[in-house]
Amino acid sequence: MQDPAVIEFNKKVGGRIKERRLYLGQSQTDVSKALNITFQQVQKYEKGLNGCSARRIWELGIHLNVPITYFFEPFSADVRIPQMLKSFETYDKS
Repeated sequence: MQDPAVIEFNKKVGGRIKERRLYLGQSQTDVSKALNITFQQVQKYEKGLNGCSARRIWELGIHLNVPITYFFEPFSADVRIPQMLKSFETYDKS
């Protein structure tokens, strides 16, 4: 089972993806075609069910016309970041 901090992280990043997509008036299908993935995968990213790789974040930034930092802005004042990073280190070792 995934660590709750990782799940929270994925949900926040996914929320930013959805927020930007809707702001631009795009559908999940529009994004999926641009990234050459299924619209179901876009749904999973937006719901936080799947995390995005660094490359995917980069591709999303290009398509949605934002810097990659846009997706991480919800964490700027989040005091749980060190705890999340520790969770990632544990997750990577398993």
